[in-house]
Amino acid sequence: MAPGRDKPLRHRHPWIFSGAIAHVEGDPAAGDTVQVVGADGEPLAQAAFSPVSQIRARVWSFDPHARVDSAFIRDRIENAAALRAPMLDARHTGCRLVHAEADGLPGVIADRYGDIVVVQLSSAGAERWRDAIVAALAAMPDVRCVYERSDAEVRTLEGLAPRTGLARGTLAHDVELIEDGLAYRIDVATGQKIESMRLPGIDLTDTQQRVSPRGRTAAQVVGLTGDEWLRRRSEPPRDLERRERLFVGHACSFWSPRHATGCTGGSARLSGFGHSSNSTRTAPPATCSPSATLTARTTAS
Repeated sequence: MAPGRDKPLRHRHPWIFSGAIAHVEGDPAAGDTVQVVGADGEPLAQAAFSPVSQIRARVWSFDPHARVDSAFIRDRIENAAALRAPMLDARHTGCRLVHAEADGLPGVIADRYGDIVVVQLSSAGAERWRDAIVAALAAMPDVRCVYERSDAEVRTLEGLAPRTGLARGTLAHDVELIEDGLAYRIDVATGQKIESMRLPGIDLTDTQQRVSPRGRTAAQVVGLTGDEWLRRRSEPPRDLERRERLFVGHACSFWSPRHATGCTGGSARLSGFGHSSNSTRTAPPATCSPSATLTARTTAS
């Protein structure tokens, strides 16, 4: 690394930008594991190299002598899954299983929906170890299918083409996720992106239960699925009689008292909550990107 540019790495920042590199020894290919050495010659980390990205290397391990291989990938995924295991039970069958750098797996996102895992690989290092990643996810208990949604635009910055499709197993039926007593049917193949298919409540269920003002008029201002309103099972807010859109960035939620149906970005279909048995589908505001298509129903208490 260049003199004076290794401080973030020494403080455990997992990205190494191109301007921080003094020189590269040899000719590593995209996704190859390289040892990162400080300006003083001290080995600092093992990282995945990306010759075309401004993020030239992403750290696999801050142990500069770690061996990055299939066993390393498997152990990281198993550790990540073990951390999330307490989140899963009969009323909660989904979670973010692997969260990239937070789990020591840069560029790897994996969400679990019951017996289905949806994975997104967005870095050169993740692409290099794709087979090991898919194999480790497929080997987890009760996983029937691994579906890949590596179609994020960020892959182009890594010199990677988009790829989607079945990676392991079979996808023979609609994917259902139960979250806090609601069952959601999710289209993993054609949903806009992996973040849109993932319900905001997956990581925030306990917080939502503590702060949800039950019995009061409220609106979920920012959300991809309108899940908080579904969870409340109450009359839609009357102060949105004019169906005004409330949005921040591309996340948008709005309700119509006429239909008693919450809709996010115009592309979620939510019905069956005691107000109306009909679904509705409306066009999103121009500022909103469509989310995954969802159908939700209540489950037995």
